[in-house]
Amino acid sequence: MLNSNNHFGIKCKNNWTGQSVNYDDDERQECFRKYRSPLDSYKDHSEFLRNNPRYKFLFDLNPEDYKAWAYGLKTAGYATDRNYPQRL
Repeated sequence: MLNSNNHFGIKCKNNWTGQSVNYDDDERQECFRKYRSPLDSYKDHSEFLRNNPRYKFLFDLNPEDYKAWAYGLKTAGYATDRNYPQRL
């Protein structure tokens, strides 16, 4: 996602009111969030996970167990790529 500073590939969805860019992903020209800086992307990603109930269980995991987090994110539906945990 060149020039969008979206380091986590977060899509716009209905509640996003910030800037956006369109890319072909699972469908053509899907809306992705755009950030002013990488730091803004990291902050929003943290808020995205913290404020979404489907990711709540992740915060019961060991924060240093990246494999559990990767598989947990996939289980919660974070990514559509079936190989998402392995790619991380």
